[in-house]
Amino acid sequence: MTDKNIQTNDRQSSNSIKTANADEADNILNIRNLTKSFRVKSGIISKNEWVYALDNISLSIGRGETLGLVGESGCGKSTLGRCIVRLYKPQTGELEYNYIDDDGQPQTADLAQLSNKQLKAFRADIQMIFQDPFSSLNPRMTVFNLISEPLIANKITSKAGIAKRVIELAEMVGLNAQHLRRYPHAFSGGQRQRIGIARALATNPKLLVADEAVSALDVSIQAQILNLLDDLKINLNLSYLFIAHDLSVVRYISDRVAVMYLGRIVELADTDELYTNPQHPYTEALISAVPKSEPDDVVTRISLNHEIPNPSAPPKGCHLHPRCQYAKDKCKTDIPALRETKPGHFAACHFAEELSLIGVKDEE
Repeated sequence: MTDKNIQTNDRQSSNSIKTANADEADNILNIRNLTKSFRVKSGIISKNEWVYALDNISLSIGRGETLGLVGESGCGKSTLGRCIVRLYKPQTGELEYNYIDDDGQPQTADLAQLSNKQLKAFRADIQMIFQDPFSSLNPRMTVFNLISEPLIANKITSKAGIAKRVIELAEMVGLNAQHLRRYPHAFSGGQRQRIGIARALATNPKLLVADEAVSALDVSIQAQILNLLDDLKINLNLSYLFIAHDLSVVRYISDRVAVMYLGRIVELADTDELYTNPQHPYTEALISAVPKSEPDDVVTRISLNHEIPNPSAPPKGCHLHPRCQYAKDKCKTDIPALRETKPGHFAACHFAEELSLIGVKDEE
């Protein structure tokens, strides 16, 4: 029995795998009510506390779509990405991954419920690009070995075909054969990130989770990597979850944008709609902090009150209410649901329709 047949049998043997309906198949991933918490110790007496990094997250990523995910440091962005690739196992919720089986039939698998053995059949389909390309690359391995490792581990190609495939992947991301015998320390940050992208592409993935993939790079290099990711998405029919804190970068590459605050999604919309017409006060504040491209543009910075609350003891009701200038009594007691305030635009604010929030001017 071939390795491909073994993986197919592993996919079909799980009770968490079922035939997908037409609506489910439109998205490559459906995230429903996902929660993830961590136990931390604090204080002199080492008291155990729970930090809810993800609090009932629901999202979907369409086929061929780039979904941007933004928010302050510590809001849970990276935790969500690591749950999707199952570096972390969520406590509750569903990660419904939609794929086409060998018979051409749409199937769905709940990755959150699969064991490590069952996950092996799906890991090649969902890969991650990490923030720091230097720490994510083994300094004792050559570029050739770094890119060929996933090919060997997943038995994707024959031994005779490994060298050819490695060269193809290197050229795909803008490297050449001369680079393959060098070690990571010999490359710039942008080149190292290209190596990381090539390694992620080695398994022929359908979904890439890019966790702050350009935040450690110079601005000019960021543009090159973003253009590369955009070209790869078109040429390879990839889907992205693009995690970043730079709203300018997210606007450039994303089809839709989700905004996170203290473990919750507070707004979700098409990119241009969200930036020009925000429906949540937190999104308005983030947009106001984006540097303006023209020196003469007047910057009206919206400052949130107070510091970010302790994630182990978040405020009741709306998590933002202690910092929000629009907060009312209802915000202090009732959790706002993420609801559709206009077609395709979702916001978790009790008074979204009543507020007149400031976005960016439409450049067109």
